[in-house]
Amino acid sequence: MTLLLSQIHQFATYKEANAMAATLDAQGIEHPSFQCGDFIVMCWAELQTVKSNPFVLYDEGEEESVTGSIGYDAELGLSVNIDGYGLIAYIEQYDGITRLFVYDDVEQDTPSHTIKLPCLHAPTGEVAA
Repeated sequence: MTLLLSQIHQFATYKEANAMAATLDAQGIEHPSFQCGDFIVMCWAELQTVKSNPFVLYDEGEEESVTGSIGYDAELGLSVNIDGYGLIAYIEQYDGITRLFVYDDVEQDTPSHTIKLPCLHAPTGEVAA
């Protein structure tokens, strides 16, 4: 599975920004940048291949089944895709918080539901507040 990964990064120094710009230039990736206050902000998009595992969901009373795939990349997260529909769920770890994004409308780029999962960060046997 190949995903279009959009990146927006903020750099504190021109040295950091120039190092990233050189890396992106070497890969032929366009990267507009601008200054925002004391920071340099750089934006780019790149295609990234992720591991994908197909699955089939059967309903014991029905002949039809649902097929799809689960995609995983340690830096991106876990995605659940249904064949013929697209992305329905995505789990990411960001800034110490695990989030579940649910997509119920294939026409929308933004999730219909965003759920924080603090229970994943509670000590074993305890429920996080």
